[in-house]
Amino acid sequence: MPPQQNSGMGSMGSSMPPMNQPPKKSVGPIVGVIIIILVIILGGLYFWGSKLNMPTTGEESAASIMAKPDAQTESLKSQGTSDTVSSIETDLNATNVNGLNQEMGTIETQLNAQ
Repeated sequence: MPPQQNSGMGSMGSSMPPMNQPPKKSVGPIVGVIIIILVIILGGLYFWGSKLNMPTTGEESAASIMAKPDAQTESLKSQGTSDTVSSIETDLNATNVNGLNQEMGTIETQLNAQ
């Protein structure tokens, strides 16, 4: 009877790998994933670098804007230093506050365009 038991187990046992050999691990999918990630990173760096190297057209730097003389700023600098009421009233009457936010419209359009 023992040979019959072995024959039944033999058909089941043949489909299973031997216990002493570890299963083979494939490195192909891991290498493929690493290559895909590297290509994505390199592509991102390429587009980021090309965006940084684009010439700015029609835009001024902050330093060039600050270097330009401004009529309102110059008029504020030329005000008197006296603290008498009549001098302060003269300075207030000479100050033009109507166009203070005149450039805000252009600043908002430039910010919205970006």
